[in-house]
Amino acid sequence: MICFKVDSEYDSYRIDKYLLEQNHSSLYSRSFIEKLINTEKVFINSAFCKKKCQKLKQDDVINVLIDPLTMPASELPQKEDINLDIVYEDKYLAIINKPAGMTVHPAKSNRTGTLVNALLFHFDELSQNDFQRPGIVHRLDKDTTGLVIVTKDNKTHFEMSQLFIERRIEKYYLCICLGVPDPLVGKIEMPIARHQTNRLKMAVHPEGKDALSYYKTLIDFEYFALLEMRIETGRTHQIRVHLEAKNHPV
Repeated sequence: MICFKVDSEYDSYRIDKYLLEQNHSSLYSRSFIEKLINTEKVFINSAFCKKKCQKLKQDDVINVLIDPLTMPASELPQKEDINLDIVYEDKYLAIINKPAGMTVHPAKSNRTGTLVNALLFHFDELSQNDFQRPGIVHRLDKDTTGLVIVTKDNKTHFEMSQLFIERRIEKYYLCICLGVPDPLVGKIEMPIARHQTNRLKMAVHPEGKDALSYYKTLIDFEYFALLEMRIETGRTHQIRVHLEAKNHPV
């Protein structure tokens, strides 16, 4: 079962459109989502969703039942023999150094070559909280190199997810930005929401989710700067959005 809670930005959204956006670049097809609704696999506040055009309200809780055995093979990620840089592993989890250029999980535009495809090849057991993203607790941008925590069972997945929700895991990043921030050390606190016209992008918006980033200038290159970023929240594309809003794009 996959669970969602509707944010304010999706108030009055149709359920089918909402589910398309939540599965990141339409990994599930529109027809598959419609089939889930028609076969009573989608619940809104514990009640069956009766039609695909049903409108949502802020704070609605949506549950989706997905049985991987009934899914078309084309909808399931496939294992691929892709080299992984495994920096730590035990019986509960693994930590992978994801290279820039690798997408974390499949999407409509790229169903192969992702971290998930590689994980399915290298690990016999992965958590199954989401059959499209086995083992995935959190994500990194395609163009970001960094450590990704992968869980091997659902209990560990839940416990790691709670640590992220409670902000008990500190996340640090290095990036090069255009220009040099003034002051050299500071914080950026701006709410982030999905872009109003391009729904595939994120942007600063007064009605978005709270987002807090801390930065420290490590090297001043005059026209560029190397920054250490620590993000208190984990919004999609948070560092890129915050720095662009301050006229220091990555």
